[in-house]
Amino acid sequence: MACVGLLAVPGRSAVGPPTPVLVVGGSAAAGWRDTTGPGYVTRGLTQYARRVGITLAIANHAMPGARVVNRLILRDLAGWMRQPTPPKLVVLAWGTLNDLRHHTPAPAMARALHRQIQTALAAHGVVLLVTPPVTRASFEEERQAEAAAVRQELGVAEGFHSPHVYEVNVFSAMKHYLTVHHLTYRRLMAGRWHPNTEGHRLAAAILAHALMQQWGPPAGPPRALVPAPPRPTGRAAALMGGG
Repeated sequence: MACVGLLAVPGRSAVGPPTPVLVVGGSAAAGWRDTTGPGYVTRGLTQYARRVGITLAIANHAMPGARVVNRLILRDLAGWMRQPTPPKLVVLAWGTLNDLRHHTPAPAMARALHRQIQTALAAHGVVLLVTPPVTRASFEEERQAEAAAVRQELGVAEGFHSPHVYEVNVFSAMKHYLTVHHLTYRRLMAGRWHPNTEGHRLAAAILAHALMQQWGPPAGPPRALVPAPPRPTGRAAALMGGG
């Protein structure tokens, strides 16, 4: 089910119309087990936007149980990109565990992700690939398989060599954070496949920090994500030599 939210993010006096954002992924991206918020992806995007003073209109179409190889995802993505106001930022936040559970071949996962990125780029969107937060499965039964799937996701995105494709490796950064701070992953988990609210918050903070490193000052967000300033009218236009 689509969860559409207009997130006005006060911080650096956001100006201009909101930037449309589309999120695609599975249950973690949809915010499952986050009892006080919308999940790590929307949380992280909102925190970043607040810091840099932009406004995001986030349409979260992530679906529990969804797999990257589902052909309906590609069809829907193409339709969303043809909307009168298409998303300027497409966030692909696949958790991989659904595909691993169904023994999806790695090449099939890579091809599906590649087509999704291609579809977004063909519609002049900016693509942000976000890897999943860690879960109990990340440390137990899917320890090696999930790590390999995450590396493949990143490899597919990096393989485009495009200035319009970005990656944030929440998975590895979260594992590193737990190691450095001597924290057990169990306190952040709600079952085998999902983080709890604390886990979502940590993953969101990692995502926001990574976006600040990529899109923060001095470079700023990609130009496509920043609304153009309104054209001056009336007296202001005349003073600037307008009509």
